[in-house]
Amino acid sequence: MKDFANGVGERTHIDADECAYRTGISKRHWMRLVDRGVAPQPIRLGRLVRWSLATLQEWEAGGCKPVRTPSSKGGRNHG
Repeated sequence: MKDFANGVGERTHIDADECAYRTGISKRHWMRLVDRGVAPQPIRLGRLVRWSLATLQEWEAGGCKPVRTPSSKGGRNHG
């Protein structure tokens, strides 16, 4: 499978399987974190879904803090 690469052949984007592997969790759990706004959102090109390696590295270096704030989450109002 081809991934995005820069001009010198270094990969710039990775798939969900590799994101899960990097974080030590299952692919399903990774996708749940993405859906909840805890992990970075992917880039979508048609059916191709990839995450920016630079964005993931920044997220990891920052302690894997939620990407979205609670007030910006969508969802139901439980009140």
